[in-house]
Amino acid sequence: MRRFGFGVVVSVVALVSASPALAADLDYPTEMRGSYNDWDAPADPLMEFEAGLRYHYSRGGSSISTQGITSSGLTVPATSGSTSDTTQFGEVFLRLNDLATDTYLHAYGGYSIHLDANYDNGVTSGNTTLGRMAYAVADFGYLPVKLGSDDMGAAFGGFVGYQYLNDAPTIGGADFSPIKDNSSISWTTGTKSYFLPVDHADHSLNINALRLGVSTKATAGKFDLTAEFAAIPYASVTGVLGGHSFGAIKRGAYTTYKATESKFNGSAWGAAADVMVGYNVTDNVAFRVGGRATYLRGQGNLVYGLADVTEPVDTNSDGTYDIGPSTGGTYYLTPERIDALSLWRYGLLAELKVQF
Repeated sequence: MRRFGFGVVVSVVALVSASPALAADLDYPTEMRGSYNDWDAPADPLMEFEAGLRYHYSRGGSSISTQGITSSGLTVPATSGSTSDTTQFGEVFLRLNDLATDTYLHAYGGYSIHLDANYDNGVTSGNTTLGRMAYAVADFGYLPVKLGSDDMGAAFGGFVGYQYLNDAPTIGGADFSPIKDNSSISWTTGTKSYFLPVDHADHSLNINALRLGVSTKATAGKFDLTAEFAAIPYASVTGVLGGHSFGAIKRGAYTTYKATESKFNGSAWGAAADVMVGYNVTDNVAFRVGGRATYLRGQGNLVYGLADVTEPVDTNSDGTYDIGPSTGGTYYLTPERIDALSLWRYGLLAELKVQF
């Protein structure tokens, strides 16, 4: 029995010692899987990341016309105004491509690095290099239709997204008189002269928009093309119309002044397009050029305050005014309707992209 047990032990030891050599001499069929840990490892990456910088040279502008309003015997005249600008933007972007589901997330944002704008609000006109323009976009897309291969082919699909725009050039002529009570009025005692405070309304419109569109991405060797065409079915437009102004309105014994900034609240619709053609310098670096355009048209309500100031009175008709100017403070009329608000921007793009 002892001899039998000893023989088994010797045999097992010999077999274990010889197994590496036996394994080295065996050729496993190529269709057999490797080790367990490698079974689910993908042959290709599941995610692709793109990031980079863009320079955007653009032309843009806005225009507006109001209907005017009549209330309680007061008629505020209809007004119109427009701006046009040449603006240069610096832009950053990021794109995440999910290769397993053919979806992507594309986000970018830009801020003006140089602005040159002209304005005309019916009261005054001029030029400014002050103010700012800014925008941000985030789209989630799906490219289910594919033609050809990754190196020579195209993909088509759609996307849903969000777009933010801030239009804020510094416009002159948008002054108003913040009249709260009699203490707001400076009177030269005994005379007909009085002075009102002056404040300036900085123009700033904020647009928050929904984007629904179609997109494509095509590749031909080292060249590629991306294009997006978006409808903007709804956009919320809020802010201050710095270009809205009108002169004092004389009404008998008193004069009506514009006493607050003009606040706008409305909605808009429109479209946007973005096309880029690129050249892949290396597998990870590409240079692209293209163009972009956006157009919005909207309507809404304009709200601003007025103040009536009673003129000084000379009760004795002796040339000395013994009753000073007075006011009842600021009041508001029914909101003035705006049916013609438009904003547009178009221009060229240059992009430097890295991919990993």
